[in-house]
Amino acid sequence: MLNSKKNILIYLSSITLVLISLFLIFGEKFEKKSKIIIGVNEWFGFAPMVYAERKGYFKENNIDIELRLFEGQAQSNRAFENRATNGLLTVLTDVVYLRGIGVPIRIAAVTDLSLYGDAIIAQPQIKSLKELKGKTIGLDSLNSFSEYFVTEALLKEGLNPKDVTFKIIPYNKIAEALKNNIVQAAHSWDPGKRVAIEQGMKVIFYAGQIPNSVIDTLSFSEEIIQEQPENIKKIVELFFKARDEMYKDPYQGAVVTSSFFNNDPKSFADSLKEIHLYSLKENLDLMNRKNEMSQIEAYAKNINEFFFAKGVVKNNELYKNIMIVRE
Repeated sequence: MLNSKKNILIYLSSITLVLISLFLIFGEKFEKKSKIIIGVNEWFGFAPMVYAERKGYFKENNIDIELRLFEGQAQSNRAFENRATNGLLTVLTDVVYLRGIGVPIRIAAVTDLSLYGDAIIAQPQIKSLKELKGKTIGLDSLNSFSEYFVTEALLKEGLNPKDVTFKIIPYNKIAEALKNNIVQAAHSWDPGKRVAIEQGMKVIFYAGQIPNSVIDTLSFSEEIIQEQPENIKKIVELFFKARDEMYKDPYQGAVVTSSFFNNDPKSFADSLKEIHLYSLKENLDLMNRKNEMSQIEAYAKNINEFFFAKGVVKNNELYKNIMIVRE
């Protein structure tokens, strides 16, 4: 009996040692991958990500992914900064700033270019930016694409940013702020822009008047890029697959995404007319290093100089290695 128990113990010990050895050898393969969590806010250029998720493209490819909806760009950026997400649909400008404050983020793809989507909206009696000298302009947030866009717009029209006062007004709250004369103009995009226009406010400047001023990206933390390079690559491919399907039928695409955004599909589909949705080919061209620097890096360099001159970032080479290099 004792020998029998002893043999059982020896057998169990041997099995345990084998299992431990297997774990030490293959443990990395058995380790569960992190969930990819992407921050999204309502914008047609970001909608292909939602469309792909709703259509089950990620599930079909065994990619564990979660999309989280935020009220606006500032909120989704903050969540990424605080590591609540490891993927982010955001503006190139904000990627540069995040890198400047030590957030390890890199661009996997460029999604769209705002032409009429982003705008400066003013009270009805104001006809041009030049009339804003001495007045107050609303920004969605400081040290962001909102500040960069408005500053560039002012300079284009011959005004110094010091000629105006900036005040933080969330992009979806500008109609009330303009009506109550808290600000006389403000930067916004849909749905905030649409609401303000419906209440009689006027667009006095569009993003498209400054070439490539508001470019959007699909970006990820460096940690998740290193952990799951193949999945990141596949997510980009599926994003552009969804993009092509939505581009062919914007309304039907908006119907598919409406349950996520909780918005009106017709109005959302119409907003496609206000942006340029990059194709995969255009995306590759923009990120291709033809002359040691891609077009995206060149645009990022200008943004980097803006934040460096302002003194909010200490590194004037943040644009370098800002994107995942495609060989």
